[in-house]
Amino acid sequence: MTSPASVTMPPRQAPTPRPTPPAKAASGRLRRTLIAWGFCSPFIALFATFGLWPVLSSLSMSVTDITSRDVRTPFSVNFVGIDNYRELFADPTFVRAVLNTLYFVAVGIPLTMVIALALAVALNSGIQRGKALFRVAYFAPVVTSIVAIAVVWRYLYKPDGMINSVLGLWESTVPTGSTIPTGRCPRSS
Repeated sequence: MTSPASVTMPPRQAPTPRPTPPAKAASGRLRRTLIAWGFCSPFIALFATFGLWPVLSSLSMSVTDITSRDVRTPFSVNFVGIDNYRELFADPTFVRAVLNTLYFVAVGIPLTMVIALALAVALNSGIQRGKALFRVAYFAPVVTSIVAIAVVWRYLYKPDGMINSVLGLWESTVPTGSTIPTGRCPRSS
């Protein structure tokens, strides 16, 4: 008789999967696809209603002469093509606004990011000097009441307030009226 340790069993082979009929596999795939579209349908409906429809409506209105009076009768408007866009780009106020926006994007945002990154690295590097000041400045808007902020700013902008008093050191007379003098803050009445 042989010992159990010397007997070797042939390796078990994995059972071969039964081939699935093509019609059954296709119906399962179709079912999963319909379920996926069912889950996506609320987003698609909301996006089409509140995103796609307003954009397409705005584009179609931008090439017509529609006014606020024509909202009730939108089919009474005339097609003007790109004349509205020509007029828009010829307007110096619009061109100035675009240039201001481009300047803000090109200069303001990168500068803000660099300053924020420098402050974050300084706080994270373990320096102790000024750490409490940075934390107070960061959390001050969260813990300060909007009413208290409004009262402080109203006091600062009063005709005899701190800002106008300091700026008044450089100008001897205080002008009155609706115009804002150069280098001065607007006065509240």
